[in-house]
Amino acid sequence: MFLVQPLLYTGPGVFNWPVRGLVYALLSGAFNALGAWALFAALKNGGKASVVAPFTALYPVVVAFIAPFLLRESINFRQGLGIFCALTAVVLLST
Repeated sequence: MFLVQPLLYTGPGVFNWPVRGLVYALLSGAFNALGAWALFAALKNGGKASVVAPFTALYPVVVAFIAPFLLRESINFRQGLGIFCALTAVVLLST
């Protein structure tokens, strides 16, 4: 994104952004690349796409579990039921 930013966005340049925002952007990109690499590595090592793809799509569950600690949010019954159903679906797909 840093390479095409000057061409697509005419606002303030990358060097005018806050350092904290740049760090978050770089970490987000690094974790996104790591997740994509893990998906392709799982598929290359014999993982079935019908199991691996839904399992890797459950990354928001990690956020839902750490949100009460970092963001002081709570998970209500409906959201907990959704998480449970998603995890159950992955287990059922893998059998």
